[in-house]
Amino acid sequence: MGIKKIIKGEIFISLVIMMISLFLYKAFHVSDDFQRIFVAISFVLVLPVLYIKWVLKKPLRDFGLKIGDWKKGLMYGLLSAVILLIIFSLLFWKFDFVEKYYLPVNVIVNFKYFVLRELIVVGFFIALYEFFFRGFVMFYFLEKLSNKYYANIIQASFFYLFLVSMSTFDWARSPYIIVAPLAGLIAQKSGSIIYSAIFTWIVFLILDATFVKMIIQTTLNNQI
Repeated sequence: MGIKKIIKGEIFISLVIMMISLFLYKAFHVSDDFQRIFVAISFVLVLPVLYIKWVLKKPLRDFGLKIGDWKKGLMYGLLSAVILLIIFSLLFWKFDFVEKYYLPVNVIVNFKYFVLRELIVVGFFIALYEFFFRGFVMFYFLEKLSNKYYANIIQASFFYLFLVSMSTFDWARSPYIIVAPLAGLIAQKSGSIIYSAIFTWIVFLILDATFVKMIIQTTLNNQI
């Protein structure tokens, strides 16, 4: 068997594993947050890690779990932040984004719940998605493709298909669409998913805080 056939076979199997992971993640119906977290860890983290270690026989550092180039992580993070600032400004002021975005009521009215949600829930799923989409998917194809930017397109496409597979789509998920390729760029240039994860978490922290502030301010103005 030729080397090219072996490589094509490995790519095909890897694509199947990626799709199976997402399919199983979505296929299991969960009734509470604990089950949701358990299912997410099982199929978006454990299954890819087992495939990387047992089948590909590669270290996790090859998939972005390393320090990488922090200077490029910072530089491309700042560049992405400027791009997002422009886009989110348009969303907030031109498309009534604040009326379409969503956060649980207890998060809006209780600062303690807000902090816990951002640190634990949002932080957890951002870390999980960064590992799978930017780490597992993108870094795998970074090694296989001559044009490295195609790897970013592939991971973003996987992520968009994942969003489409949701039973319902709401505006609360729309920022992920914008962030996905930018996070991929940061991870690609820095060689690490650490900086893309930090960038994504900071983006959603600021976005959620801005949304809460605007909701509270609107409520107070209506009471006057």
